[in-house]
Amino acid sequence: MPYNDTATEPPEKKAKIQCSPKVSLSLWEIHGLDEKVPIHIPNLPTALRENRQNIADFFLFVYERQRIWERRNRDEAQPWSQNPVFLDCSFCNNYRELDRGTQFFHAHVLDLRDSMGPNVSKLDWLTAVLWASYVYRQVNKVESFLQLGFPEPRDAVSFLKRASSQFKEKGCSFFTGAHQTQGYVNYRRHVEAVARNDGKLLREVSKKISNASNTKLCLKHLRAFPGIGQFLAWQMLCDLRESYCIDAKVDDYCELGPGAISTCNLKLRVFPL
Repeated sequence: MPYNDTATEPPEKKAKIQCSPKVSLSLWEIHGLDEKVPIHIPNLPTALRENRQNIADFFLFVYERQRIWERRNRDEAQPWSQNPVFLDCSFCNNYRELDRGTQFFHAHVLDLRDSMGPNVSKLDWLTAVLWASYVYRQVNKVESFLQLGFPEPRDAVSFLKRASSQFKEKGCSFFTGAHQTQGYVNYRRHVEAVARNDGKLLREVSKKISNASNTKLCLKHLRAFPGIGQFLAWQMLCDLRESYCIDAKVDDYCELGPGAISTCNLKLRVFPL
């Protein structure tokens, strides 16, 4: 399935829409809810009961954010919300699967599945997706892989050389600017190490993940790869789960990054800093 870049490209930037006082509503007003509703939220753990209001505010925020995404995805006319915060500020998607980079990776996985045929073993499938995730997630830039494609482990050296020459020549970055990356020298060293000896380390880690009894253990094995910390390990584990390489369910375990922890602590006050 070819990746349709235009399908996930943000729409052309439009003039900022000013929200008049008449439509500057709180989320509670937008959804016709009484702010006393949180008093009736049942079955909260003791540690969270005093934060009912914050919890309700947070879930209402998530709900409105997703409604905005749906309106935008349907190409509805702006404004997509009547709340001034949502009109004036930028936010991430609620769901990682909606991100442009993840949609691009999913399109590659579908192509990969077609090319490997219906009789591919579960371990071989896991190994193929794991390698693709390893080389991609450290870069996390769609344009780089649109130009260069996804390499096989045996083609890693030539892929890295092409990456270096093409992006130096064009004077543009090979890596995403959305989060911290390790730089080309480290990336090259790490990818070469995993591809070395016919992908020996790759196959070893794949086998351990295949035999792992829980999600947390899968994360531990992913960190055996050079250059992979807890954040990237979690991204890669999501790729494996979404590609049906492992049986972990979405609610089995979650690895929160420092930003998510600080936000949860701000709203829910349940994570010690």
